[in-house]
Amino acid sequence: MAKGVFGVMYNGPKKTKYTDFDPPEISVENVTVKDNKLAVKLNTSPKTTKVEMYIDGNLLETFIQGFDQLQYPLNGRISKGSHEITFYAYDRFLNCGHKTTNFSQ
Repeated sequence: MAKGVFGVMYNGPKKTKYTDFDPPEISVENVTVKDNKLAVKLNTSPKTTKVEMYIDGNLLETFIQGFDQLQYPLNGRISKGSHEITFYAYDRFLNCGHKTTNFSQ
C-alpha cells in the first residue's frame, strides 16, 4: 500500500474476477485462391475481437473486423502447392480458439 499523498490518490488495484474463460468459437467454411488472392469464409462467435492468420506456421495477417469474409493478397509470398492455414480467434479477455485446414495454390 502506498503511503503519503500518493497513497491518498492511489489505493492499489481493485480486485477483479474474471468469469469468462471460454474461447471464441471458430470454423473455416471455405478457402479459395483465385488471381493470387486468398479468400476465406469463417464463422466466428460474436465475442471475437481479433483473428490471426498463419500459413505454414508463419503469421501473415491480423484482422480486427470482417471475420466472415477475409481476403489476403498472396503477391508471390506463398509457393505453389499444398499449405496449412491456421486461424486463431481471440476475445477481449484473450481467450483463444483455433482451427487448422489445408489449401492448395
